Amino acid sequence: IVETQPLSLENLVEILQLEESGPLPQQARLLAEAGMTLTWTPEACAAIAQVAMDNGSGARGLRPEVEGLPRGLLVAGAPGSYRLRVGP
Repeated sequence: IVETQPLSLENLVEILQLEESGPLPQQARLLAEAGMTLTWTPEACAAIAQVAMDNGSGARGLRPEVEGLPRGLLVAGAPGSYRLRVGP
């Protein structure tokens, strides 16, 4: 048995954005296939990571959080582009 320390919020934000395997870049690539661009703010990344921490799901919970983002969080930008926002 190996004991590990819980991941910090900063660890989860880093995992969320990993270029090859991070949930946000993967979601951006999927949207790119449909001709859309997805960008995200540091605040959005921290909010997604915080939800995963609050749920106790850690890194495994990041992908479901990104895949389940309400459409209301995607804000239209230039034609075919969206950004992920947090807040009112």
